[in-house]
Amino acid sequence: ANVRIKRSAELRYAGQAYELTVPVAAGDSLADVAKRFHEEHRKTYGHCSPADPVDVVSVRSLAQVSGADGALDYARLSARAGHGEPAGDAASRRAYFGRAAGFVDTAVVARAALDTQWRDGPLIVEEYDATCVIPPGARARLDALGNIEIDVPPEDA
Repeated sequence: ANVRIKRSAELRYAGQAYELTVPVAAGDSLADVAKRFHEEHRKTYGHCSPADPVDVVSVRSLAQVSGADGALDYARLSARAGHGEPAGDAASRRAYFGRAAGFVDTAVVARAALDTQWRDGPLIVEEYDATCVIPPGARARLDALGNIEIDVPPEDA
C-alpha cells in the first residue's frame, strides 16, 4: 500500500541524437506514449513531426516506498543478489583528482563494505556493475535504503 511506481520512457525521432523523457501511465499503449512524445517535443522545441517514426531509447520504472517502515537492509539484499558479504578494504589505487590534488593513493572498497557510518574520501567504491568515486574532502555512507549518499563540501569551505 505504501509503494508508488512511476514509469517513464525516453524517446526520440529516428535519427536524432537526443531524447525526451515522457511519463508512461499503467495501461498506456505505444501509440499513447508516442502521442505524449509528440506533445512534449512541440512544447520543448516548438514543433513536432507526428508522421515521423519514433524510437524508444529506454523505459524506466521507479518504485518509491513511503514511511519509515520502508527501510531496507542493504547488506541482506546485497547478499541475496549475489553481491557478496561485506568486505574490508580490498586495495588502494592511485587516482587523479585534478591539477590541484594530482594523483592520490585512494582506498578501493567493495560497496558491501559501506554501512551507515561516514567514510572519508578519497575512496573508490566498486561493485559488479558500477564504480563510484568519492573525491578528497568528501565523504560517503549508505542511507537507510542502501543508496550511496555522498557529502561534498562547498568549494569555498
